Amino acid sequence: MPSEAPPSAPESAASVTPAQVATRLVGAWKPDIADVATDADLLRLPKPAQAEAIAAAMRILEQVGLEFGSDGGVTLRDGDVRRTGHFSVEGEVAGAWRVRASLAREEEAPQEEVLTVRFEGAALRIAGTDGKSRRFVRR
Repeated sequence: MPSEAPPSAPESAASVTPAQVATRLVGAWKPDIADVATDADLLRLPKPAQAEAIAAAMRILEQVGLEFGSDGGVTLRDGDVRRTGHFSVEGEVAGAWRVRASLAREEEAPQEEVLTVRFEGAALRIAGTDGKSRRFVRR
């Protein structure tokens, strides 16, 4: 019986192209609820307030979803708010990938955001321009 391949080293620009990264992003993603308990901002709160803040953050994040399409489309859902647009993978930066997303609600002009996406096994860690990051897992 063949053995499984050992875990591979982190991907680099030399071994993975932006098109391959875009293909890997395709699908529906949701915030990793378990990641909330490691949020530095929440852990700074006094112990009695932490549990309540974590529970509130989990309720909010359960309503969030992100979907990357094979056609370059992207949809961000946050409760009843839905923003759509397109994305492109621009290149690697320090072991992560820079992804440019242009999103808007129907009545808005698109807003462009540059995200930093790092693959963590089957999950993604996405950081916005504010530097805060969130771990996402497949739906």
